[in-house]
Amino acid sequence: MVQAEEPVIAIIIDDIGWRKQDDLHALELPGALTYSILPQTPNATLMNRKVHEKGKEVMLHIPMEAIKDNHLLGPGALTSDMSQEEFISTLEDDFRSVPDAVGINNHMGSLLTNHALSMHRLMNALQRPGTPFFIDSRTTNTTLPEDTAKLYGVASTQRDVFLDNEQSSESIINQFRKLVHIAKEKGSALAIAHPHSETIETLDYLLSNIKDYGVKLITITEFMKIRDRGTFTWHTSSSHSLTAVKN
Repeated sequence: MVQAEEPVIAIIIDDIGWRKQDDLHALELPGALTYSILPQTPNATLMNRKVHEKGKEVMLHIPMEAIKDNHLLGPGALTSDMSQEEFISTLEDDFRSVPDAVGINNHMGSLLTNHALSMHRLMNALQRPGTPFFIDSRTTNTTLPEDTAKLYGVASTQRDVFLDNEQSSESIINQFRKLVHIAKEKGSALAIAHPHSETIETLDYLLSNIKDYGVKLITITEFMKIRDRGTFTWHTSSSHSLTAVKN
């Protein structure tokens, strides 16, 4: 059984690969963060190497077909009209562009994560021993990945909180407060954020003072072991209040 003195959180920084300076800035954040890299983007290979050199974890942020705005998907996207061969070939190309990925999560995907055939294709491709897990970014409230993954024995979970849908320090702090609350209530909680300047500045403050909040930041690999086994226990400690970023 996995034991801990305090509840745990994991944070994934999505959308890495397009904006080099923003990505490098995000990489300076303290703690066991995970960086999810968009495949076949101009800086995918560079950021895969940089994240790996920092001793942090890399994920593959696969673009998936959405209900609208599919012009924003970018290269390496999986779509519902693909043949089996096209689907698998694109998936393999995506993995080659981010070779150190320990897991994958979806970029967009409001349509594809509700497309049963595509989810079966994806989980079938991931069911081999040693292959990465899948994290559902939950870009829509009705999704199939987690239930489909169970049919194939693939480790899967979903994010609990988006930290920066609203890019203001106050909103990010409130979302972080929600993340901490979920972790203390359930033992673990998972957040997704993005390499926006406001996000990085706010997270730098929050993570530099992580011990004050009564939670522990862990790698996504550690987090998935806890979620997959369902055996996490923790001991209640005194509550901690969250404070605003100092300007």
